[in-house]
Amino acid sequence: MDTELWLVELNKKVEIFLNENNIKTRRGVGHGIWLNVLLPIAVIISSLKYDCSPLYKISSCISCGLLVNALLTFIQINNDLFLRTLSGFISSSVTVLTLILFTKQGLIFNLIFGVLSSLGYQLALLAVLKLCPHSFTFGEASVVTQSGILFLSSTIANFGFETNTSRMQIATLILQIGLLGICFICTACFLFPKLRKPNEFYLTVTGVLLLFIILLLHLILGFSPVLWIINLLTADLFTVHLLIYWVVCSVIAIISVIIQVYGCKKASTVVRKIFHILAVAVFVPGLIFRPCLLYLASGICFALFVALELLRLLKMPPIGAGLQAGFLVFADEKDEGPLALTAIYLLLGCAGPLWLHPLPSSNVMADVTPPPQQFLPLLAGLLAVGVGDTAASACGTWFGQHYWPGSRKTKEGSAACFISQLFLIIALIHYGYVPRSNLLKPTAAVAIASLVEARTEQIVPVYQLEENLSTGSRVIRPNTRQYTYEHTNIHLTKVEFLNLGELE
Repeated sequence: MDTELWLVELNKKVEIFLNENNIKTRRGVGHGIWLNVLLPIAVIISSLKYDCSPLYKISSCISCGLLVNALLTFIQINNDLFLRTLSGFISSSVTVLTLILFTKQGLIFNLIFGVLSSLGYQLALLAVLKLCPHSFTFGEASVVTQSGILFLSSTIANFGFETNTSRMQIATLILQIGLLGICFICTACFLFPKLRKPNEFYLTVTGVLLLFIILLLHLILGFSPVLWIINLLTADLFTVHLLIYWVVCSVIAIISVIIQVYGCKKASTVVRKIFHILAVAVFVPGLIFRPCLLYLASGICFALFVALELLRLLKMPPIGAGLQAGFLVFADEKDEGPLALTAIYLLLGCAGPLWLHPLPSSNVMADVTPPPQQFLPLLAGLLAVGVGDTAASACGTWFGQHYWPGSRKTKEGSAACFISQLFLIIALIHYGYVPRSNLLKPTAAVAIASLVEARTEQIVPVYQLEENLSTGSRVIRPNTRQYTYEHTNIHLTKVEFLNLGELE
């Protein structure tokens, strides 16, 4: 059986598995099974290519188990209990073995996360798919589950390290504890409906913030995390100016949302790209001049997005209604489910390479511009989502006339995607941020990535999402005249192409 037939058979198996478990995934798109291996491979390759910290090695070892689990998806969705148990045992054994060989963690830690990378992964994947109907494809839910396991394991492992001396290490610990607190609040609100009332909710948030996040960080670090963040933000005049510039960009984004809401008009694709441009404007100077500050700020922004989404879902005053109004005007086919994921996806696409890049043992990324050999991979998300996708969308909308076969993607848009990214790479080479000798590899990577985005989308019938902006009601109706495309977060593929394009 060739690869194509095997993939078709696997897709059928996944479809049967989802139907038997009454799971509703995103409509009109493929299952994205290939996404199962994306995150583990990215972490493993980074650990092999770069000098990395002991904490990152732990994530890499757990990624090995997750990768094996992903490769055994065909067995995992089988109803045969023996085969499922056998596949779980294999993936758990791989995780435990790699942790024993390459890390110094204790036996209990190794066993716990060996089981978590197999049985825990399967249970968490089902929970994500069932609790968030129509929000994810099977592959996207796999990435979310794998990210949660890697985050939890690295957070627990970080408690075992005696010192956090560099700025990046301290920022990592602050983000880990902070995000853990956000997860605790979300879980508590889900399990205890009484906490969804305004008084109880804000009391819980205040308690978690003061007692769990701030106090715990103070005990671990030995100093105030709040004062440390303030000192980081006011370290010098340039940092203050950069912070003010970021605030201005944020205000522009907020004003754009308010104008769109008051206009009661559905945001077009080109209007959405304004936020992509603002993301580039924020990330590029931060990555060049203050990578540690950008790393911390992007993590805090992610936590803020999750908190705002919780407020919107709970319709929590005073801003719950405003957030829902903004969701209605900016929602697209990816937001058919209960979750608003567009803004979070944009942040993940831009900041993902920065978060996934290993912290070097020499801490070269702590306070200075990343070395030329590492700068382009860190910029890969901005190249793909911020620059290439924006140029392709604008040029395809305004000037596109020649379409790729079986797609509404235009060749003009694909050309704009490639040219815009190439110009940025040339500019980075000119200013010394990317080695001149490596021009051919990233150029080829960008060309392949642009072609992949243009050619991997298939026309499939979808359901029309009708929304009443005045009442906030949302109705799904079959629509045989409109079509969408199989587009399962292809930007992550482009990021990986760009990362691999910088191999020495």
